[in-house]
Amino acid sequence: EIQDKYNVKISFLLEKQTFELRGMVHDKLDEARKEVQRILLDQGPSVKQISMIPPLRKRIDILEEIPPMNLRPLNEAEFEKCQFEEDTEELEKSFFIDDRVTDIHDFLGVKNEANQNSDYWREICKDCGVLRPLFKTQTIPLVHYPNQNVDFKLLFYPLKQHAYFKDKFGAVKVKEPYILIAVRKNAAGEYNELPNELDIRVLPQNKVPAISKSSVQSNIKNAMPQSPVKKEQQTQVKTGTSSAPEFSSSNFPDLLANKTVPPNNTQRPISYREQSLERPSNTQQNSVNDDFKHPNFSQLQDREEIQQSSRSNEPNNRPLKTEEEKQARKEAKKARIAKMKYEHTQEALNNANSNNKNIVENIISPSSNTRVLVENEVEKKSNEETELKPKIKKIVMEKSPDTSGPFDYQQITFGKRVRNYNFEQMKKVFTEAFDYARSHKGEIRFHGSVGKVVFSKVTPQISPELWEFTDLKDILVRELGVLPAFTDSVTEDSRLIQLLYENLSVEPSTKTAFFEINANSRNNPHGDYIPVTMFVNCNYVALGKVTLRWKHLADVDWSVLDRKFDFQMSLKARKSIRHDVKPFTTFMKKTSVHPASRMITFENIPEFLKVTSISFKQVNKFKIHYPFIVEVTRVEEIPIKQQMKSNKWQGGTGRGKPYYTVEVINDSIREKVKSNMDLGAGKLGNWTVEDILGEEPGMTNLVELTKTMLMLIERCHIVAERRAKEEANKAKK
Repeated sequence: EIQDKYNVKISFLLEKQTFELRGMVHDKLDEARKEVQRILLDQGPSVKQISMIPPLRKRIDILEEIPPMNLRPLNEAEFEKCQFEEDTEELEKSFFIDDRVTDIHDFLGVKNEANQNSDYWREICKDCGVLRPLFKTQTIPLVHYPNQNVDFKLLFYPLKQHAYFKDKFGAVKVKEPYILIAVRKNAAGEYNELPNELDIRVLPQNKVPAISKSSVQSNIKNAMPQSPVKKEQQTQVKTGTSSAPEFSSSNFPDLLANKTVPPNNTQRPISYREQSLERPSNTQQNSVNDDFKHPNFSQLQDREEIQQSSRSNEPNNRPLKTEEEKQARKEAKKARIAKMKYEHTQEALNNANSNNKNIVENIISPSSNTRVLVENEVEKKSNEETELKPKIKKIVMEKSPDTSGPFDYQQITFGKRVRNYNFEQMKKVFTEAFDYARSHKGEIRFHGSVGKVVFSKVTPQISPELWEFTDLKDILVRELGVLPAFTDSVTEDSRLIQLLYENLSVEPSTKTAFFEINANSRNNPHGDYIPVTMFVNCNYVALGKVTLRWKHLADVDWSVLDRKFDFQMSLKARKSIRHDVKPFTTFMKKTSVHPASRMITFENIPEFLKVTSISFKQVNKFKIHYPFIVEVTRVEEIPIKQQMKSNKWQGGTGRGKPYYTVEVINDSIREKVKSNMDLGAGKLGNWTVEDILGEEPGMTNLVELTKTMLMLIERCHIVAERRAKEEANKAKK
């Protein structure tokens, strides 16, 4: 009755043994409280009131007509004086400012200036030492020959004309790809032994100028695009008055033998710069000396044409010099040559120790730059273009690929020099790359991949030449513009992979399968699309992670000569982004995978996410020897199509053309770099370069990974040979 009468709610709290009254109107609630109190007092005289409901404050409306109060004006002088005294006393108790502080900014820092440009913050970061430039991808091409006692040179061979590689790697996405082959040295000291499976009739084109490596600058000039008329003139000049012979199986070894390649004579490896200064043939003697004497390389072609024309039967129109001038030139030349001999001999003797007589012999041996220059000056005949004024030439001795220290070049093999050069190049590039990767927040992957190394932009002037292994990076790639590329597609033949499984002789430790979805995404309708990669599990539809594209920090492309496969050692990094936010959560709600057929169905998110391609990957991991793991991945590009009268897209496995990749990773290194996934801003990983690559000077981890890759290449080569025999026997039947 009280509840209905006063519109309140009355409840009894058993734990507190009290009544609780709730209502919306204060007056009604107060009357109901009094009524309940009266009833309780009538029922029991011992009942007491223990709580009172606080009264609500009444709202008083202020009339707008009332003007504001007129306050008494404040005495500003008294207030400032009082405030100053109080602040001074309080400041002296807490702070003390030194007399050396002349500016408030020195004590409190620079104030926050508004409207500052980017240069303002760039200068601050530069002064603090926290700003570093972006790391540019470094690609280093190297070569390896299985037989360490074989001396060889490199020759470019067109991949699409190779009997084996044109079928296995013919689909590589490189325009006019070339591969490297080894031209071995025979017993006579000539480089003319080629692999047996090569068809040497297709090596160069019909007519190729017989270019000798007379100088670095002449090769660079030949590699530049020229007019057809000038190319024809160069061909006639450098080959004499007759055209170059055609290459065939009968005359190709003779052509290789006629090239200007000095025998080894157990000397140190001759670099490209040293070959440019070696003694040329009689038909090119004057042109080589003229190239060296005149550093104005833009006029080399004109000088060569003049000299070649002077050798022809046409009379020389230039006036002859007097006998006095010729005699003066000869005397100046003899004095200059004698001075050069004395200076370089003294320099060699001063720099060499008493226990390193072999080093002295190497410095003054015919294979060094100094001796070649002296012999060229002595044997060079005086011509009309020689200037009377003597020229001063500065000769810089180049270091050997092995920089470990002085040693006897007569005892070291050619293969050892190649290994030392490869090790120094790898150590340098990976040390710089890992030092930069320490500050990367995200995923870091250091691995080796089996595949094929190809080269593009190989001009007709480069392809017929024989090259040293040291010329590959410094001359061919950096100066002549040859581009190396690597394809990680090992094969499309499942039978070859089965033979590889048998050769590994171990069962796969883990097997995984997932969809790799490449898409363009954004979370702002006005922002730019960025390429992302989503990883979706197959057994249950779940988004594993979302990453950005890989950024290659360092790639070392190994061309394994006389083997079916090459390999690449790569360091890559990428960032992971949140996958529990839109539009990825919305995309997963509209994605489904059939558990049996593995048919995937999805919908694009308009204005936010659009799928570009889908790959289905099956990964088998083999533990060969600790801590290395071989990952064999079957990759299938799934064709996707839109369903009729629907926004859904569909793609099924088994409809694409699969291929296989083989990679080797160091499991201990992978565990160490996992700490970079949760790296904070301005922090470095809790590992060092020595922890990853190994301690100096051995770099054990780097060397062990290289050995493992070479071992795997040998196994893959054996498997490929076995598979080739099976195909040959099948073709005969």
